[in-house]
Amino acid sequence: MEELEKDSVQTAALLENLKADQAAYHAVLKTEKGGTKSNPIRLLDMQSADAKAIGGYLSKLYQSWKPGPGEANPKPLGELYGFQLYIRHEKELSNLDGKLFNNEYNTLYAQRPGSTIHYTASSGAPNTDNPKLAARYFVSAIDKVDGLVEKYTKELAEQQVQIPQLHALLDKPFEQDKELIAMKSELNVLEKEIARKIRETQETKPQGEQTSAEIDVTAQDVPQLPPLEDAMVVSLAGEQAYRESVSHEPTRIRKGIRI
Repeated sequence: MEELEKDSVQTAALLENLKADQAAYHAVLKTEKGGTKSNPIRLLDMQSADAKAIGGYLSKLYQSWKPGPGEANPKPLGELYGFQLYIRHEKELSNLDGKLFNNEYNTLYAQRPGSTIHYTASSGAPNTDNPKLAARYFVSAIDKVDGLVEKYTKELAEQQVQIPQLHALLDKPFEQDKELIAMKSELNVLEKEIARKIRETQETKPQGEQTSAEIDVTAQDVPQLPPLEDAMVVSLAGEQAYRESVSHEPTRIRKGIRI
């Protein structure tokens, strides 16, 4: 429940940022005659407006750029529709066939000032095989804002429906509570009835009657053997006679005694 409420708060904050980005984007968006979105990209280190040249430049940066000494990472590349354009060099520890190595790669993304969202396309990689498509990488990335607004609007609506439903479910009494209480009551009555019958049975038993488990073992019931020190001084010649005299003494061990 707490996790769902936390997710809902995060989704609402994300959606607020997305809607602000969407509004800023559509306020300045331009389209060509055929409905294609214009690509008025402005790069800091390149003045050409040729699509192939722009695409080649972005592809080369993506494939080989590494920040030099004192160079910013991420590196600002330019601007498009009010969004700042960047390239970021990434390093991560990877495992290949049990061997660890540093995997390095670049990511291209766009971000509106004041927003926390980075917009990428195709996992941050331009189409290096097609310069014209590579030139439109940032347009495609920023244009994803519409689909993201739709996605998280739907997700937030679902969460806002689920939260009260879950609250109602948690607050709803268990339907079998009454049945369980009745069963416990019947069990208590049964236990008392059993205890009462046991007491009655014990009270009606004839006095003096004992079960085998209740018979006490007394000194008279067990044969008394001579002291061990007396037996030790008996000579070997008289030992047999001594034991025979003991074996002829009457014993009164009751049958069925449990020790």
